[in-house]
This record gives sequence, C-alpha cells and structure tokens, in this order.
Amino acid sequence: MKNIIGVIVAAAHFVVACTPDQTTRTDVGVIDRLPHRSLVSSPVQAAATEALLEGMREMNASGGAVVIMDVNTGQIVSLLSVANDEAKARTGPSIYNRAINPVHLPGSVMAIFPVAQALDQGIVDRDALIETPEVLEVGSYRIRAFSESNPQSTAHEIFLNYSHVGAAQLARKIGLVRQREFLASLGFNEPNPLESAYPTEVTPPFLATSKYVTEDGKIAAGMLNAYGQGDTTSPVHLAAAYASLVNGGMRVFPTFREDQPVGDRVISVETSLYLRELLAEMVQNGVGRLASVEGYAVGGTGGTADMWYNNAVNFAGEQTVATFVAAFPMSAPEYVVVTLLEDPTYLADGELKRTAGWTAASVTAGVIEAVGPYLVENQNYIQSVN
Repeated sequence: MKNIIGVIVAAAHFVVACTPDQTTRTDVGVIDRLPHRSLVSSPVQAAATEALLEGMREMNASGGAVVIMDVNTGQIVSLLSVANDEAKARTGPSIYNRAINPVHLPGSVMAIFPVAQALDQGIVDRDALIETPEVLEVGSYRIRAFSESNPQSTAHEIFLNYSHVGAAQLARKIGLVRQREFLASLGFNEPNPLESAYPTEVTPPFLATSKYVTEDGKIAAGMLNAYGQGDTTSPVHLAAAYASLVNGGMRVFPTFREDQPVGDRVISVETSLYLRELLAEMVQNGVGRLASVEGYAVGGTGGTADMWYNNAVNFAGEQTVATFVAAFPMSAPEYVVVTLLEDPTYLADGELKRTAGWTAASVTAGVIEAVGPYLVENQNYIQSVN
C-alpha cells in the first residue's frame, strides 16, 4: 500500500507542476517541450542538452534522450528528448518522447535485475556456477551467447560478460512469477507519472509476452526480459529502478520534488553495495570504459537492441537503439544518468560501431562531465569503490 500511495503522490506533483513549453528546433533535431518549469532555466538541463546534442552529432544518431535523477529522492534534475527528421519519418504520424514513453527494448541494461534478485533472495550465491552454453534452447526459441564465455559462469561473470544465456539461466531459476514481482517492486509494471502528459500512439510489441512461447505452453518472457529483449521500457523507468538498486536498496519514485518520500526496501544494503562494485568494474575494466570520467568514479552498463517503426512488429535491420545507465560517484552514489541513442553509427578502427559500449557510453561520459560541476560540491572522488 505504501508504494501505491507514493505513486499517487508523485503523479499528483507531476500534474500540478507540469508546464510544457514549445518544442525547440536545433541543427541536430527537435527537442521536445520540457515537462516541468524547474528545467526551463536549469543550468543542469542546459549543460545536459548541449552534451546530448554534441554526442548525437558525433554518433550520427537520429534520436536521443537523457534522464538524470537523484538516487536518494527520485528527483529528476534533467530530462531531454531529441529527434531529427529521419527519426520522425521512421515513426510516421506517431510521436513519442524518447525519455518518457516505454517504446524501446532496453537490451542488456536489464541484466542487473536477475543478478540482483537471484543474489538478494538467496536463489544463487556469488560463487555458484551457472551453466552458460553457447546456445540455450527454450522450446522453439534459441538464446545465443552475445560473446564468448566459459561453459559455466558465476553471476559476477554473467553480468560483466553481457551473457544473454547466463541472464536467461538466472531468470529460469528465479521463475516468471517471482521475476514479475521483483520488477514490479521497482516500478516497471506501472506507467511513470509523466506518460499521461506525453501520450503516444506508438504501440510497443511486448515480444516476450506475445510471440515467444515454449512448446509446452510456458511463456519464455522472463528469460528474454533478463537481458532486455522482452518487454519495452523507458529511460525514466530505468533511472528510478537503478537508483533504487544503488542507493542502498530503497525504492524511489520519479518526481520533480526535492523531498519525495522513499518507498519500501527492494534489496538489502549488502546487495546494493555489491551491485555498486559490479557497475564500477564494468566501467573500469569492462565494455563501459568509454563512460569513465576522471574525478567522478562512474559506474554503469549498457544495452543494445534492434529498432522497429510505424507500430510494426518487425525490426529495422541494422538500425539499433543503444542505452547506457551510469551512476556516480560509486563510493556513495548521488545521481543516475540514463542515455539513449536511436540508430547511432560511429566509425572506429575502420568499422561502424553501433553498440552501447561504443556509442551511448561515450555520450554518457560527455553528459556527466558537463553536468558534474553543477551537481557535486566536491569533485575529488576516488575512482575505486570503498
């Protein structure tokens, strides 16, 4: 009941304070109207806007979004959605706010949730070895390894190696019902309070609950959701969920207030500390290295998924959506930053790079570098987790 009351209160504050401005056209694309008057003259919003536009230019992205949230209160201090003419043409007459509307598959940024749940609820321990074959058959559907991995992996290795198979195996151990309950405790199964202010006709396909069904009739939804290829979500949802995981384990609700009450405990302090270590290691030594910003002790992870358009349940070939979620400083997180890019293409080493580790991670670093001076009083944070 506490969570339901918190959502209602948060929604009320959104509605009362929502004063949308006109959209703004830039050389990169059209910036959606701001959802709250506090952002109009905010130096954080201005710095984030400049950093996202610069990042979209560098990554040749057709659309983009940024959400910056206080991990302890759920306060949104920056929210931004940008789309160029190509992105608008792709969706036809339908429009959506890239930060608010749950249109896109999130990719492997979702893998932290089965790891968190399995460890926190004692379903597996940190040293347990999980079978991680190259191909995992689930009825008529095959889950393939994203990259090479050992035949057996710990939860730690599953997360750091972006193991789709490993995440799916954890989800199988958790079970669909318990997984749904855990994700609901983080806000994924309910609209974020801003969606009513930004209605959209885009209908997400929700592939996991409609298309992929095992031969014995059991839905493979949980295994697909475990690595972000199942249900769609929004950057606002991701920001609130990650904030709840890294702030010590207390549920926060998206809000523009500074003093929004927190909700119930979702994970233990011990698990939260461990997740901070994983996210820090991903940036220090993993595929999130481009998100590193000197002096801010950034941790985070990314996810890449195919795109669809015009409400069709078909994918746009090589077009992708890249998402990176970061927190800083990882010794005592204060803010979460979620960056989304539509169809990024970055030329490196003679190859076009499209994945989040090459694109959204780098743009996230630019955003943190730009907004950091406005958000933290002391920038001399150590780079390792205490």
